[in-house]
Amino acid sequence: MAGHPTFPDPDDHGSAPPDHTPRTPGVTVSDTSPAHPPGNAPPLPEAASRLLRDHGVDMPRLRRVLALLADGRWWGADDLVRGTGVAYTLVSSLLKALDEAGELAAESAGRQSRVRLARPSGYAGAACDDLADPVAHLLPRYARAHAELARAVAEGPASDLDLDHVTATAETALRRALFLATRFDLHDRVLLCVGDHDLTSIALTLVCPGARVEVVDIDERVLAHIDALADRLDLRVRTHTADLRLGLPSTVRGVADVVFTDPPYTADGVELFVRRGVEGMADPRRGRVLVAYGASETTPRLAAA
Repeated sequence: MAGHPTFPDPDDHGSAPPDHTPRTPGVTVSDTSPAHPPGNAPPLPEAASRLLRDHGVDMPRLRRVLALLADGRWWGADDLVRGTGVAYTLVSSLLKALDEAGELAAESAGRQSRVRLARPSGYAGAACDDLADPVAHLLPRYARAHAELARAVAEGPASDLDLDHVTATAETALRRALFLATRFDLHDRVLLCVGDHDLTSIALTLVCPGARVEVVDIDERVLAHIDALADRLDLRVRTHTADLRLGLPSTVRGVADVVFTDPPYTADGVELFVRRGVEGMADPRRGRVLVAYGASETTPRLAAA
């Protein structure tokens, strides 16, 4: 759209060829089980095998941690969490068990400790198949958008724990935007962000300049930051201050084609933010409400509530 920047690299038009392999509906054919290494891979040490087996059906997630450790590099627990998405408590428990079994070497790096496998060659069978990443193939085309988002996150206001803020990384914001922009037709349509500490509004309009975004938030620092970014980057984003407990501003009721919210992770918080999102929809039959919600393996009751 004229007058608005777009950030994919213009020379990148490549894409993987389509997979035309015949499929039988309801049937998946695979030579190996995704929960296990290929048949010719060496078995894992007994301590590691026992840990995985005792973890139950969710074992492939712990196997991701072992696969990273098996590359021979030094790893901090936080790095393993970021690299796998496995809960910190589980990563720590795995490292403790491996250490007690004599499978780890450790070193100090400043105020942090790092570990690696003492015998990484024994874990050659740790790698396993994984689910496809829905947007990974798009990320390289949006390096400039990622750089803008990294700057925006770094310059943004500090998290307010009273508002249940947890800052998203620039890559997370970009991934959300790419999912929205590829899953939905948002050109000249309205996305309503119910709360936007994570800058989803900025990320989306960087990758899809034809979209229009309305942001509702109680934190005026967040809104001022979004306003400044939208002005600097010439993005179609408008902000509105509101306490959602008191209602949705009249200016954004019934205007949205798609609603996105990353609510406080409580049952009451999710209900409130989703309810306000539905109030903002132009046509609930044809629109969509997307809720970003994550609960770690260690807090299943939170998700159940």
